[in-house]
Amino acid sequence: MIRVSGDYLQNANMLTLDPIEKVIFNRLLEDPLTYAYRNLYELEFEIQLRSQIIHSAKLMNDSQATFEVFAQSRRNPDYWIRTMMGGFY
Repeated sequence: MIRVSGDYLQNANMLTLDPIEKVIFNRLLEDPLTYAYRNLYELEFEIQLRSQIIHSAKLMNDSQATFEVFAQSRRNPDYWIRTMMGGFY
């Protein structure tokens, strides 16, 4: 459920959304949790933020970035010091 300025929204007619943003809006709308915003700008900001996170995740997935469990983590020694627990500072 989405509430803006105290009113529940039923559709995205008042918003200009791309296809991914429409999916995000509909998921928020269908969620039993109420997402409350002071105005439409806040709602639009959150939808655009979520869209950009998805876009960035896809780019990272398609890149050569690799990930390790914390204990097996690696770092660039020119910039980071690795602790015994696998963290960096």
